[in-house]
Amino acid sequence: MHPFSLRFSLVAALAALLLGAPLALVQAEEAGTSAEVNVQVQTKPEGERPKPLPLPGVPKIGPAIKDVASSTRANIKQVASTTRSNVKDIASTTRATIKNTTLEARAEIKAQLEARGEAIRTLVGEKREAIKELIGEKREAMQERAEAAKEKAKERFGENVQRSVHAIVERLKAAVERLNNIAERTEARIGKLQAEGLAMTESAELLAEAKLDIAAAGDKVVAVSAALEAALASENPKEQMAAVRAAVKEAEEALRTAKESLGEVLKSIRAEAGASAEVSATTN
Repeated sequence: MHPFSLRFSLVAALAALLLGAPLALVQAEEAGTSAEVNVQVQTKPEGERPKPLPLPGVPKIGPAIKDVASSTRANIKQVASTTRSNVKDIASTTRATIKNTTLEARAEIKAQLEARGEAIRTLVGEKREAIKELIGEKREAMQERAEAAKEKAKERFGENVQRSVHAIVERLKAAVERLNNIAERTEARIGKLQAEGLAMTESAELLAEAKLDIAAAGDKVVAVSAALEAALASENPKEQMAAVRAAVKEAEEALRTAKESLGEVLKSIRAEAGASAEVSATTN
């Protein structure tokens, strides 16, 4: 029973006891008085008026109430002490039980978390390995496709570059051929003028230098073809195209030098042959 319920029950019993004792005494006194009155009334002779009876003495109930209250307080005190002791024992037992339960629950939760963590680590490791293998396979496949695309692009690039540079080389070769034709006609003109009795010494010397320049231009044109072949044979033809462009530029400059040399020859022929000499060779 709850301590407060027990205390309330004891107080109710004490109140009933305190109220019930005086009431019982009063009822008993009233009953005795009534009996005496009846007896006295019946024994009185006729014609006499009954004398009033003295009031019965009321017993003192203070000591009884005091004893009951003292006993009740002692009982309540004992019950309260016992209740406090029981509550203390129950609280101590409950705390110990909660502590043990908490430790056990904590250990169980820790074990579950460790097991779950180990399972997650295992799963993550397996997933990582699978992803690693998949990435490796995809990387190899991508590398193969990249190599194939590179080779294909290299072939297309080589074909396009080869056609473009081939056209340039053909143009340069044609320019060299035209300069050689001009040099031959110029040499024939100098020979004819020499046969007519003109010395033409300076013009002959300049023509010899012009022929050397034309030959150098021809070598530069051949160098363009060699540079193109080297670029196409390399791992990265695009990186070697700078050398091809440089070779083309050198060939064009050599052709320009050879053409200027032939122009100097033609000027010398006109000077040596006289103002009226007609020169048939042209430089284009």
